[in-house]
Amino acid sequence: MESLRVRLPDGAMRTNIADRVSTLCRLTETRYAEEEGFLAKLASLNGGEVDRRALNWLKRQDDDFAASVERWSAAALSTAAKRELAQLASRTRSAITRLLAEQLKLEEELAVLVEDVYELTDEERKLLRATRPIRDPLDVLRSEVSNRAVNDSKQRLT
Repeated sequence: MESLRVRLPDGAMRTNIADRVSTLCRLTETRYAEEEGFLAKLASLNGGEVDRRALNWLKRQDDDFAASVERWSAAALSTAAKRELAQLASRTRSAITRLLAEQLKLEEELAVLVEDVYELTDEERKLLRATRPIRDPLDVLRSEVSNRAVNDSKQRLT
């Protein structure tokens, strides 16, 4: 491996890779801002502090989400507060799902560009994909996007 020479990308290839990496960084910042906004709003509705574990509650149905917040809360939540929580959860779920879908698309494009830099043949690309690790980051992201899309659909049906 030490003697393997890899040509560094230049020109359009370098620009394409750099553009996608920059966009991925911006998407990550946007997602964190979305999550922090959700946590801040949740804390203000609840009258206290919230840690990042509360983001896991977004995977729950609206009623279960509100019940989780209420159990954690120092006081019972009004009907209006529960309705506001459901709307907040729905908006945040949708925004994060959209951002993750964009991230997945860019990650897949970036993976192909990196394969292009290595000048892999179609056969080598197939071998690379067939031998990837069990928890390959792209597979994990695909699963997360898929699970969120299914949960979002269920939320809209209820």
